[in-house]
Amino acid sequence: MSDNEKNLPETTAADEKATFDVKEAIKTKSEALEVIGQVQGMNFISKLADAAILKKLLWLKETKEYKGLMVLDDELGESGEWRQLATWEECCKFKLGMSRRTIDERLTNFKALGEELYGATQKIGLSVRDLNNLRLLDETDRQQVIESEAVEAGNKEELQDLIDELKDAHKKETSDLNHKNVELRNSVDIKSKMNDRLSTEMMQLKEELAKHDFKADNWQNTTKQALLEAISYEAAAMEALNKLSVYRQFIFESDDLTDTSRQYLAGGLLDASKQLAEDFALFWTDSSSMLAAYLPHIRPSIESLEELSAQALENGKG
Repeated sequence: MSDNEKNLPETTAADEKATFDVKEAIKTKSEALEVIGQVQGMNFISKLADAAILKKLLWLKETKEYKGLMVLDDELGESGEWRQLATWEECCKFKLGMSRRTIDERLTNFKALGEELYGATQKIGLSVRDLNNLRLLDETDRQQVIESEAVEAGNKEELQDLIDELKDAHKKETSDLNHKNVELRNSVDIKSKMNDRLSTEMMQLKEELAKHDFKADNWQNTTKQALLEAISYEAAAMEALNKLSVYRQFIFESDDLTDTSRQYLAGGLLDASKQLAEDFALFWTDSSSMLAAYLPHIRPSIESLEELSAQALENGKG
């Protein structure tokens, strides 16, 4: 080993890593410059139809490897010295020669449609407007476009008609959903008002029950009156349940309902049924706990009313 070799400092792992990082950074910046070089020029618009070029531009934007690339100040309206690019907008305008909006619009379509579908539509010659409409379709409709005979045959007019047809159908579906949302909000408002009304009626009921006179000389008549009120509440609940039962049968049997309408109606009824079941179960739990001492005396109110009436008759004969 020569004296010069002996005097060389030892290379550490940290040094090797730093050297590797520098090489990788240079390599990445070289790739960024290569991408920019491929798309620069007078025929840039035509190159934006190339899916492979857009794929590289998307990489350039997402990795932000354009940052730090040098441009002359006079490119930015200044003069004298070189400076580094800092934003994607600067890269589009001063390196690619086009506005960020124009490039981003194509990148958005490319990213949403995928390389295969985007490439197929460009071969057919679809406009940016057509691509925007295609991008706004849901995944199922886009798949229908991919598998259509128009794409296979490269028929531009048929493909445009198919996209417009699916777009109009999507627009109508969105309009229907918005209408249903309005109806739902109205339904929620109605339900809220009904709850407010029920709360008011419950307060009034408490006040009325508090007025009942259950003194020894009048307890039978007052009890009968309270039992009649309880029977009327039970009857109202059963009437509401019967109406829901008829409504359920309508949802199940009606031929006039679309699948979407039936889905909304069935969902609403199932939710209402579940809520009622939970509310009644909770009411029973609370009642059986609060009035546990009287559980052995459970019987229909109508039987108690008949018994009180019979007692009243006996007392009258006496």
